[in-house]
Amino acid sequence: MKANGTRKKPKERRRLLGVLLVTLAMESSPSLCRSEKVSRPDQMADTTMTITIHVYNDAEVSPRILVEAKRIAAKAFRDAGVETRWLDEDPSRDQGYKARPFRSLDMAVRIAAHFMAQSLDQPDDALGVAPGSGPNRHLTYVFYGRAEQLARQSKAEQMRQALVGRFFYPSPNIEQLLGHAMAHELGHLLGLDGHSATGIMRADWNLADLRSTMYGDLAFTQPQGEIIRAEVRRRIAAGGMPRQSGLNTYFE
Repeated sequence: MKANGTRKKPKERRRLLGVLLVTLAMESSPSLCRSEKVSRPDQMADTTMTITIHVYNDAEVSPRILVEAKRIAAKAFRDAGVETRWLDEDPSRDQGYKARPFRSLDMAVRIAAHFMAQSLDQPDDALGVAPGSGPNRHLTYVFYGRAEQLARQSKAEQMRQALVGRFFYPSPNIEQLLGHAMAHELGHLLGLDGHSATGIMRADWNLADLRSTMYGDLAFTQPQGEIIRAEVRRRIAAGGMPRQSGLNTYFE
């Protein structure tokens, strides 16, 4: 007895084999259909809640360090439910520079050189400051020289512990310290006027906090995230109103 239809022609077999291979590829590839089912942390923030951060690199930090520091700060806000958009401003080098208008959701980080930290009359161990008080502030300073010094001190302590045979933790690098310091100071602009006993808004970072910066564990607490989101919603409700005062007031 012949089994009609049980054997497939060579072309048909090749076609079915091709379909099978494509199906297997789609099942195994994270970039194809299965990727839609994966919940990624960077998709958790509401993209309608986005703040714009203008970065003034007065300390001439290297692009590599600055890119990583911005990524770290962006992650801290993303974990709190807010997205960030970063704009590099360089009025001193760009002859055709024209200042962008600042609106309700615009803020600035000025990465200050050492002498600027002294002129602002800040404590020797301060990594940054958000001048003024109350709502609608838009400017912060982060002191690069002090972050760099802290990174060196942490590295030296790591080496000292190693030389005496003690257990030691890896030391944070300048990118990690700078990124968390930026997020801390921007947090002050987004409703977190004071400091907290734990998390990224601590006034004084101890050794445990410094270690946490290496693993991305120094973050906004859940209540702080709620305050930040509420402040962003308030600024959105302001309708993107232009600022009444420009940055030059602080940049002279």
